[in-house]
Amino acid sequence: MKMMKGSGLKNTHPVVGFIFFLSVFILSLSMSHPVVAVSCLLAAAVYDRYLKGKKAAKGIVLSVVPVILFVPLINGMFSHYGVTVLFVMKSGNNFTLEAVLYGLFLAVKFLSVMLWLDCFNEIIDGDKFVYLFGRFSPRLALVISMTLRFIPMLRDGYAEIENAGRGIGLSGADKNLMKKFKASVHKLSVLITWVLESAIDTAYSMKARGYAVKRRSAYSKYVFTLYDGLAAATTGLLFALSCLAVFGLKAIYNPILEIEGFGLSDVLSFAAFLLLCLFPYALDLREKSLVKPYQERKPDGYWMYG
Repeated sequence: MKMMKGSGLKNTHPVVGFIFFLSVFILSLSMSHPVVAVSCLLAAAVYDRYLKGKKAAKGIVLSVVPVILFVPLINGMFSHYGVTVLFVMKSGNNFTLEAVLYGLFLAVKFLSVMLWLDCFNEIIDGDKFVYLFGRFSPRLALVISMTLRFIPMLRDGYAEIENAGRGIGLSGADKNLMKKFKASVHKLSVLITWVLESAIDTAYSMKARGYAVKRRSAYSKYVFTLYDGLAAATTGLLFALSCLAVFGLKAIYNPILEIEGFGLSDVLSFAAFLLLCLFPYALDLREKSLVKPYQERKPDGYWMYG
């Protein structure tokens, strides 16, 4: 009996996962202190790698490093506030340290949100999303649910078309640019046609099942238990304490760099913020502690035949 990574948060009620991700999204978008921002980015990157495995580490690095390098450079080239001039560009504008540091902060903030969104996509699947928002706006919930699975579906569909193309000599490996272009256009045409047909089939299927019809009943496999209530309450409490660190700790990047220091209350609230980011791991540890006795149990007939 092997437990899947991230099953702690996956096995809870969808409301618990939604509350957690809504909390980290709000905090990620509101933070201004560099220490909080870097901690949030590291927690999101580690959890994303934890959910997707070792193969995701390379993708995370390839997505994080270019943004970290180019956003500060671009911000320094087009924003000229600050008093610490590193050098003067040919246009006569100053390239300042404050603009570079603020660009670096923006990059960290943007990457934090994107990585948490990637984790959200792993935990909150289409069924959970429809469950959460289907009662309020069934059509909008269906559209967003289809959008969340659109990119993975395109990736898998293109891989199938690529494999089929190799069988008929349209792999695109030919050195002739014109043949490569024709092969790519053909694959793209097949992919778009397949996506449109899938969308039409989904629409007809949902309509036949009475989706979005008034007074329709809906089956739900999710039950809100006492454990879910405790998990949601813990998330809410950690979020409230984390707000003291996120909204209380300030940093100014224009015209000079001013970073507020940590007081005792700030340290406590920052610790609550770290606990909130690590909350999914705590749920996983609980799941592992429950599953481990079953893993160690000997199979039936072990003492007779083992």
